[in-house]
Amino acid sequence: MGGASTQITFVPEYPAKIPRGYNESVRLYGSEYEMYTYSYQCYGLNEAYRRYLAHLVKVRSMDRCAVVRYECD
Repeated sequence: MGGASTQITFVPEYPAKIPRGYNESVRLYGSEYEMYTYSYQCYGLNEAYRRYLAHLVKVRSMDRCAVVRYECD
């Protein structure tokens, strides 16, 4: 998991069904694997935290200062 995106890679049950552009061939210990791989933008750790804080402000009617626990100017 990155700051702004989350990556996923795995060997699917049916490699032939991997959409073009989402596959990567990997040779590991003498075996060839056809892997599904994708990067989901805006679903990383920093983005999740930012969305959580925005949710608190919206749902709990908290101001942003109370949410991040510091005093605003």
